[in-house]
Amino acid sequence: MEYLDLSSSMIGDDSIEAVASIGAILRNLNLGKTRVTSAGVAILVGHVPKLENLSLSHTPVDDLAMSYIGMMPSLKLVDLNNTIINGMNSFTRTKLLS
Repeated sequence: MEYLDLSSSMIGDDSIEAVASIGAILRNLNLGKTRVTSAGVAILVGHVPKLENLSLSHTPVDDLAMSYIGMMPSLKLVDLNNTIINGMNSFTRTKLLS
């Protein structure tokens, strides 16, 4: 399973533990429109070594999530549209990482 779409308002930080357990094979993860917070993103660090695309759009992640996102070495695309991360305009919310 390289792609996992969990976009549902029922998903929260408590569900991220299960994602982390299969994270070694994930390349694409959609957490858009969930209740996942920056604490949930922190759980993923170290468990998703191949993750290339991460959607956190329409979630309550904040500035703290950026430090955790930076710890995911394979990320190329992060969708941060409609989050509460400060200092980013709509153009930079979908971020290409190198």
